[in-house]
Parts: sequence; C-alpha cells; structure tokens
Amino acid sequence: MTNSSVQPALRLQNIKYAYQKDQTLILDIPFWELSAGSRIFLRGASGSGKSTLLNLLSGLLLVNDGELSIAGTQLSELSASQRDRFRAKHIGVVFQQFNLIPYLSVIDNVLLAAHFVKSLSVDIEKKAHELFAQLNIPESLYRQKAMHLSIGQQQRVAIVRALLNSPDILLVDEPTSALDAENRDAFMRLLLSVVKAQGASLVFVSHDLSLAGYFETTLELDSINRVQTNRLEFSTAGVAK
Repeated sequence: MTNSSVQPALRLQNIKYAYQKDQTLILDIPFWELSAGSRIFLRGASGSGKSTLLNLLSGLLLVNDGELSIAGTQLSELSASQRDRFRAKHIGVVFQQFNLIPYLSVIDNVLLAAHFVKSLSVDIEKKAHELFAQLNIPESLYRQKAMHLSIGQQQRVAIVRALLNSPDILLVDEPTSALDAENRDAFMRLLLSVVKAQGASLVFVSHDLSLAGYFETTLELDSINRVQTNRLEFSTAGVAK
C-alpha cells in the first residue's frame, strides 16, 4: 500500500485502450500503482502493448475509459497544451530512437526541455552540465550536432534531456536494443545511478529479461493487462508494440 500522505508516481484504474473504438482492446488494466521513488522493470513480449502503455503514461495518447494519474494529476482532465506542459515538467521520456533533433547541437537538444517549461536560466544550464558530467559526456561534445554522435552518445544525451527538469517519473523504452553487452551494462549502471541521485521513479520497458537483474522489481505486462498478447490486433492508426 502507498502512504496516503504521498502521491504515487502513477495510478491506473480500469484502464481500457484501443486505437479505434470498433477494434479489439490493446490494454485492459484493472489496477496498477507505482509508489514514488520506485524503479521497476516492465517486461512484455513483442506486440503486448508496451509502447502503447508508455504513450498513455506520457500523455501522448489518452485512455478510452478509466483513470490514469501521474503524481496525482489525471492526464485526461488536461487539455492538449496542458498535457504538453505537464509532460515537460513532470515526465521524462527516453524513446527507443532517442528523438534528438539531428541538426541541433547536444546542448541545444537538451535545453529544449527547459524551453517547454519556460525555465531556461543559468541554473538550468549548470544542471545540464552536471548531468553531462554524471553521464560521461565530455565538454568537447556540447556543440557537436546530434547527427554526428554515436548511438551510445545519443542515448546519454537523451537521458540528460529527459532528466533536466527533475521529472517525477522517467519512462524508458527499449534503450539498449542497439548496444552490445559491454556497452549495455555500462549504460544500465549509469542510468540507475543518475535516476537514484535525482530521486525520480523509473519505468524501464523492455522485452529483454536479462536486464531484470538491475531492478528490485520486475513486472510482466500480462500480469496486469487482461488482454493477452495473442489477442492483440494491429491497426493502421497505430501499432501495439
């Protein structure tokens, strides 16, 4: 049970989602709650709805039915612009493809996160530099365009951007799929140490069960989702991944 005086990092109640109303549900989650400060490994097979769930948690998609709250705020009650501002301030997201803007420099990619919450200042630049140091990003790369970075460098820059606004929760989607075992292990150690130092909650989503050892808690998506993987249908409007 969550301490009643502390808002959970996330809470889902009677969540249902399909990309179109006449299609089979992708997600049907009666209840899921994550306490603040928790770091969890969420595993699901390909097609189980992992990425769809992350898009709901980040407010990029809205649930068809039910209640989904992040840090006590129901995302469905916010307008699109309010969700954008809430996401920028409270939710950090590291996408599988990182989503850096290729023609912008490393520092400009990161400071975009501050721009969306109107917090651009000397202090926020100082924090960016501190995160760069924690994630082993040398000063020589600050003005380098993102298109010239290695996969591992892009990955670390994406984490700095996601953590810049001190989010309540960090959502990470299959970030190690392009890394070899040595770089994957180094990345995991860095990620968890920085997230712990920030005091953020973490939902790390992957199909790779070998990564579960880095986490105290592992959750199978099928254990909370009443829609089983082999029942999922794919649509032209979106793909359950």
